[in-house]
Amino acid sequence: MESLQTCQSERVMWLDSAKAIGVVLVVLGHFLYGTSFGGGINRAIYSFHMPMFFIAAGFVSRGKTKNLSWLKKRFFRVLLPALIWEVLIETSLAIVLHNEINWSSAIYLYGRLIYNDPIWFFICLFCIEILILITDQIKSSTNWVYLLEICIALIVGFLLYINVNIPDYFGFKKVIIAFAFYRIGEMLNALEIFKSKKQVVVMGICSSILWFVFGVVLNGKVSFYGMELGNYLFFIASGLFGSVMMFAICHFIPSTKWSRFLCDNSVVIVATHYPLVSVFGAIMGKIGASGIIYYDLILIPFLVIVLVAYRYVVCPIINKYLPILNGKKTILEKV
Repeated sequence: MESLQTCQSERVMWLDSAKAIGVVLVVLGHFLYGTSFGGGINRAIYSFHMPMFFIAAGFVSRGKTKNLSWLKKRFFRVLLPALIWEVLIETSLAIVLHNEINWSSAIYLYGRLIYNDPIWFFICLFCIEILILITDQIKSSTNWVYLLEICIALIVGFLLYINVNIPDYFGFKKVIIAFAFYRIGEMLNALEIFKSKKQVVVMGICSSILWFVFGVVLNGKVSFYGMELGNYLFFIASGLFGSVMMFAICHFIPSTKWSRFLCDNSVVIVATHYPLVSVFGAIMGKIGASGIIYYDLILIPFLVIVLVAYRYVVCPIINKYLPILNGKKTILEKV
C-alpha cells in the first residue's frame, strides 16, 4: 500500500506481489465479517496484514533522501487523495442516510472514522513519514540507531496502549507503534535477509511457525485500527513474523498485471471499497442471508465483479480524468 507506488525501474517485484495480496486481504477481511466461516480467517489476516504494509513502506523507503521535497510528494501521493475520498464519502453518506456530519469523526479527532475506516492507514502513514523526516535530520541512519528508535517506539506504544484513559487523538497511538514497524522495514532492507534463495526459504519457514504461534494460537482477534491488540508483545511478534512470512512466500510468486494493478491503484481500492461492504451487508441482512451459506455463495461472485469493475472501469476512468484521486505521478509532475 505505501501508496504502493514506485517507479517501474525501482520496483521490487516480490514486494509488488506482497502488497497486492495485502490489498486483497484488506478487502476480503472487511467482507468476511458477515460470512459463516470468516472468524478464523479474519483472525489470521488481522494478525499481520496492517503491520506488513508499514514494514513494506519502510522497506522501499530505505536509501531514499528524506527532505521536504520528498514529504511534499508523499503528501500528494498518499494523504491528499485519501482526504479527498474521506470528504466525498463522509458527506455523501451523511446526505443519503439523512445524518448530520460527525465532525470529530470527519477530522479523525479521536483516531476513529464513521463511514470509511480504511482511510486511517493513509493518515497514519503520512504522520509516520513526518516523524521519519524529523528523526533522519537529527541523527545518522544506522541500524543501531534504528534499533534504538524501534525499542523506544514500542515501549512508548505499549504505555499508551495500556493507558485507555488517554484518547487516541488523530490516531497518534497507532502512529507510534506503526513507526516501529516502518523502521523494521528499513532494517530488513539493510540487513538483506532476502538476498539468497536459501535465506528466503529458511526465513519463510521459521517466520511461518512463529507467526502461527504468536498470531493464531496465543493471541486472539486483533484490530490495529481499533487499538484492540490483545497481548501487545504477541501482536508485535505476529505482525513482524507474518510480514516476513508473506515476503518470503512472494519471492516465489511472479509479478503479474493484476498485482501491479492492485499496487498502483491501492489508494482508490482501499479508500472506496468500505461503503460497498456496508451496502452488501445491508442487502444480505434484508434478505436474511447474513451468517449463513447463502451469504458465502453470493459473496464470491460479488467480489469478483467488484475487482473486475475496479480493474476495467473505475480505476481507468479515475486515472485518466482525476489522477489526483489516486495519487498518480502525472498530477505530481505539475506540482
